[in-house]
Amino acid sequence: MLSLYEKIDSLCKQKGTNITKMCKEAGVSRSILSDYKAGRTKDITTDSLKKIATYLNISTDYLLGNDQKEKPAQAQTNTSELDQAFFQSYEKCTG
Repeated sequence: MLSLYEKIDSLCKQKGTNITKMCKEAGVSRSILSDYKAGRTKDITTDSLKKIATYLNISTDYLLGNDQKEKPAQAQTNTSELDQAFFQSYEKCTG
């Protein structure tokens, strides 16, 4: 099983970038991951994990070792279709 650092490094490579560039673009201090890799710290803040996950378009759960890789898609509803279905149902009830 990959460590958190190895997982981030692998995902960066899949995205065609490296950890240094990812940190800069995601707004995460590179030293956080360097310290983590070297064992000088065992903690990474939730905020940093969120920024990394957002940049890599994955869930924080995946970074932490769970199976879900992709971030859950935001529910996209077409309001006009919902409104139309609602009013059709309403008309049937009151008609």
